[in-house]
Amino acid sequence: MGMLNRIVNITVLVLAIVSVVFGCLLFLKREELRFRGDKMASFIVNSVKILDVNSAADGSKNISDAKYEPNEKKNPNLVADEKKSLYHYNYKNLESVLAPVRLQTENIMKQRDFLGTALSKVGQKLELPEQFPATGFQGLPSYNQSEAKIIALVEKVNKRDNAIIDQIAASATVMGFTVDKETLKNLDNYTTPLSDFATKVEKLKKRADSYGEHIARICKIFQIAEPSLGGDDYGSELTNVASAMQKVKDEFEDTKAQLKLTREKLAKTEDELNQANAKIEALNKDMDKLKKDVAHWVKEYKKAMGIEEDGDIKEVPQAAEELVKMLEGKIIEVNDKWEFVVIDLGKNSKVYRPEGKKMKEIPVALPEGKVLMVGRNNGYIAKIKITKVNDNCAIGDIIPDLRNGEVSVGDKVFFAPEPKQEQAPAPVKIKGGAEAPAAN
Repeated sequence: MGMLNRIVNITVLVLAIVSVVFGCLLFLKREELRFRGDKMASFIVNSVKILDVNSAADGSKNISDAKYEPNEKKNPNLVADEKKSLYHYNYKNLESVLAPVRLQTENIMKQRDFLGTALSKVGQKLELPEQFPATGFQGLPSYNQSEAKIIALVEKVNKRDNAIIDQIAASATVMGFTVDKETLKNLDNYTTPLSDFATKVEKLKKRADSYGEHIARICKIFQIAEPSLGGDDYGSELTNVASAMQKVKDEFEDTKAQLKLTREKLAKTEDELNQANAKIEALNKDMDKLKKDVAHWVKEYKKAMGIEEDGDIKEVPQAAEELVKMLEGKIIEVNDKWEFVVIDLGKNSKVYRPEGKKMKEIPVALPEGKVLMVGRNNGYIAKIKITKVNDNCAIGDIIPDLRNGEVSVGDKVFFAPEPKQEQAPAPVKIKGGAEAPAAN
């Protein structure tokens, strides 16, 4: 019985010692858990405070890691602290205390998703060559990679826009006006300078087109090959036009100089013509006097011959033909296009015959229809047929089949010599009278 009591006592003692040991261990674990819980509470509170920075959130106001001692009397002043304390005494309310933290976490996740969606839309709006789905910005590894790519592409877009703006400004300067680059970079006011730039470019285009049309019209007027101004070699085309126009100008100056000389010659010729007309007028007066004398002597002749006053005198043999064939002149103008010439013989031409020691001047009119020879240096050139006779000149057509060279100004014109005829001239008749003998 004593042995049994000893065993029981020893067992109780061992159990007591074990209980004490386990109680101590349990107490240590409890303290460790309390310490870890309070430390976790401090970490959570600090994390929430960090999340509050620049996020327009106030989650740190709804939680606290301050030591909270339960009040058995339920002091009303401690109710607010109880609702937001993460201290281990308030573990029963832990879920409700962490509810705002959970809400803030969810909001941050939404912000993350919103940011990913926004960045994806930015890539679409900028029409980047590579598209970025919103999910690529949710995880940190994919976020960093997507962020680097989209930033690089946005920088390229910005660089491209700046290059375009610089080029627009430079082009405007070349075209003679200015464009403010800073205004072009303004996201709200860039349309005004762009519109002005487009308007001025359009005006320059219209002006260039108008220049081209007028240059083409001028070329057509002056019979110059129209330039092709649409290509890159418009400079050489314009140079060709300028050279052609210079040639036209030179020809115009030559023509103007020739016209001046022609006018001077014409003025001189008009003076000579006026002098000739004055002489002709004087000769006409003398001719009128001579006609009166001739009429008087004709009347006396008819009376002597017994011819009626209104009767015709005998037809005189055309001894004047010999005088006509004595006419000699020269070419004063040649028209190669219409194959005619102008000679210095006409109605008022004259021949000279010896009379004693003097040369007698005899007026001989060049008749129409006569054929004259053209010669140069005793050589035969051509024959012409007189088609029109003026006072001091005559026009003759060049007979094409009888040409032996080119007719030139200054060539001599004369009648071809005819062989002598042995046959006596035929007698002529007198109206109202007998046949008269031919003149010897």
